[in-house]
Amino acid sequence: MRRKEFEGEFSGAGDILDRAEVGQLGLTDAEGWPRIIPVNFARDGASIYFHGAGEGEKYTLLRDGAKVTFLAYIAFSIIPSYWRSKDYSCSATAFYKSVHIRGACSIVDSSQEKAAALNTIMEKYQPEGGYIKVSADDPLYAKALQETVIFRVDSEQVSVKSKLGQNLPSETRRYLVSRLLERDNGPDRVTAGEIEKTLG
Repeated sequence: MRRKEFEGEFSGAGDILDRAEVGQLGLTDAEGWPRIIPVNFARDGASIYFHGAGEGEKYTLLRDGAKVTFLAYIAFSIIPSYWRSKDYSCSATAFYKSVHIRGACSIVDSSQEKAAALNTIMEKYQPEGGYIKVSADDPLYAKALQETVIFRVDSEQVSVKSKLGQNLPSETRRYLVSRLLERDNGPDRVTAGEIEKTLG
């Protein structure tokens, strides 16, 4: 069942896309099978960029343009059932935020746009710098820009799903925050902060 309180249109999509380290590219292969390909990516506005080789399945499926789906998500804490219910397993859950995009994928031809896309990807994955920015005019990057294929997904439909207990009474959410801070394992403190945002 789809829960409307978990869904939204675009609100928060940019933050999720910027924080998610791996995206899932969905397309249809040559035999009609659904195919999911994990990719490193970065966004520029409503466009998603990722790179690859000029050969292979991904390139073959996308070189002439294709409709695709794209999913990115942030996994938060797992909530054990016994925090809320003695013996009853159905209250166990996992919290997350996700973005689902439908759009058209194309190959970027412009060297300037390819350089800009690679810089956007580098800024996401290596924000501390330590490299010379990619430039279409720099001989250092001439071969890389020639050999690297940049794919762009232009978003046509974007939906956001956030599951952070917002369907639960505020006192239950406050209780979960206290249990998360007490456990303090992995993403628990971040999850507690995200739940607190739902309390207003």
